[in-house]
Amino acid sequence: MWEQQKTIDEKNPTIIVTEAYRLAEYERSEFISPNKKSKVISLGTFHYLQWEEPKK
Repeated sequence: MWEQQKTIDEKNPTIIVTEAYRLAEYERSEFISPNKKSKVISLGTFHYLQWEEPKK
């Protein structure tokens, strides 16, 4: 099963948010597409994203 590696199409950019120590791992992973707009973002030593919804 792991031998059938699916890749993301080049026309779809991906953004991966990860911890600093995993940056190189994700840059070469199957989760990043070859699209030039794709990027891996390191946000320190934590793995939580927090945001607020705008008030309506």
